[in-house]
Amino acid sequence: MKILLVFGLLFALSSADDSKSDVEKILRPTLNAYVEAVVSGDYDKAKEYYHVNAISVETDKNVWYKPDKIIEAVKKYYAENPKSKSAKVESEEFSGGGKVISYKSQWTFPDQKGHQEGPYFQIWVLDTDGKWKVYHEEYSLDAPKSA
Repeated sequence: MKILLVFGLLFALSSADDSKSDVEKILRPTLNAYVEAVVSGDYDKAKEYYHVNAISVETDKNVWYKPDKIIEAVKKYYAENPKSKSAKVESEEFSGGGKVISYKSQWTFPDQKGHQEGPYFQIWVLDTDGKWKVYHEEYSLDAPKSA
């Protein structure tokens, strides 16, 4: 699964706090912790960042519903594509407010055939336990490009 290749790329994050939007300041610590859990292979921890009714969509290809199924797909993908953990964020955008925040990025990552790139989008909600959780994520991968 090509899904959370994106997570490795989320570490290419800006460091200047004063240049971040208020929305980014709210979500960034949780987003970074989530990415770290996925990239390090701590899938039990990564699962905690998904809302109980989370949906993950690979545009026009696959849909996974609920954290267990999403994490199962993530594990499978990384087992088959270990190089994907070194993805790079090309651009990112945070928006929203209140109890709903969106995260959007464009990224590239190496794979067995060269590299791939594509958009990534998440909707995070402030859950009843007071923690930010991924409610919806969607991504798309372009055809592999030669290295």
